[in-house]
Amino acid sequence: MPDFITDLKSLAFIQTEQKGLALRFQQKSLLPNYITADDTRLRQVLWNLITNAVKFTVEGTVTIDCYSEAINETQGLLTFEVQDTGIGIPTDQLEKIFAMYYQVKGNRHATGTGIGLAVSAQIVKAMGGTLTVQSTLGEGSLFKLSIPVECSETNHNNRLISHSLPTLSILLVEDIDLNIVVAKALLEKLGHHVDSAINGQEALDKVANNKYQLILMDIQLPDMDGYQVTQALRHRYVDDLPPIVALTANVFADKQKFIEQGMDDALGKPLGIESFNEMIVRLFTNQKKEDNSDMPIVINDVNETIINEPMLCELFDFLPTSVMLENVALFAQMIPDYLQILDSNIIAKDKKGIVSEAHKIKGAAASVGLIRLQELAQKIQSPELPAWWDNIDDWHELFKSSYEGDIDTLKKWIVSHGK
Repeated sequence: MPDFITDLKSLAFIQTEQKGLALRFQQKSLLPNYITADDTRLRQVLWNLITNAVKFTVEGTVTIDCYSEAINETQGLLTFEVQDTGIGIPTDQLEKIFAMYYQVKGNRHATGTGIGLAVSAQIVKAMGGTLTVQSTLGEGSLFKLSIPVECSETNHNNRLISHSLPTLSILLVEDIDLNIVVAKALLEKLGHHVDSAINGQEALDKVANNKYQLILMDIQLPDMDGYQVTQALRHRYVDDLPPIVALTANVFADKQKFIEQGMDDALGKPLGIESFNEMIVRLFTNQKKEDNSDMPIVINDVNETIINEPMLCELFDFLPTSVMLENVALFAQMIPDYLQILDSNIIAKDKKGIVSEAHKIKGAAASVGLIRLQELAQKIQSPELPAWWDNIDDWHELFKSSYEGDIDTLKKWIVSHGK
């Protein structure tokens, strides 16, 4: 159940952030650790309710409350309330909104087919639950979903968490929002507590005020690079520091280079479960693993492959299809702004600006598994390449002409391989 709630928070966060709304997520009671229920259908209903709340709210807040009540020793009533500060529903139409194809009259936001709530109501009924609504025109709506569930303290299908490995308090130093969302989802799914910092100074401040057991350090940050942050930490705290592990999106990176700069290990971006757990074994357990510190970090095979299938298959182990599609949608929303800034920097021949913006694009593309776009951005951000300036326009144009098609390819792959 905690994993389901974490996924739900991620879904809601992505939706509300895209529209500039505030999100309030409240767990009003202890929830059972494990329940027996159709999580796919439950997620479908909740996603529909959250999507509607965001769609019909121009400004303000979306609030999600969840709680459970005991029915008997083995059953509980699980309840979710989704409330918005949106346009509301007229009183005379409240009883009709769960009818198939019904849309509130005169509502310019009602652009769908009008079947979402009807299907949701049918699903909830089939699960033995109830779906109700309260609304005040001009003030917002409250949808309440309650379903009876079988409660269990035994998890029969927890494939991700390795009980032989420690759970850690981790500081993730990363400046790209999408990378933070994806990395936190993976790490929290593995049982770790994750805090984040979006630049070097914030990382220094957080280490000064908190006790972390691991620091994951991006190399390219907006105010200083990861090497400078690491050296500052080493100078301040000498031996009183947790392991610092570099995060790099370079296709081939010499791990020894990071170790010589004061770091304890290095991982490729985006994070993978296997490589992350192997690092935990190396740094936090007595289990013997092959010493590969002098081996390059191979993130992906460099070719014309559009998507990173191995990474995406791994993501399916801890993210539902809906979340993966929302991450892709967030990427698609972000890219035009990134490209506009990159265009300006290229026209101005601003080398530092080009490198900075291409780095952001590369990291975002890597987080959603768009390997070809990741590689193009890698080239654009690498002025050390031979004839870099002569080729940058071609790489830039290829990116702009490819990204929409690559996004469509990725969406189709996710839908066809979703669970």
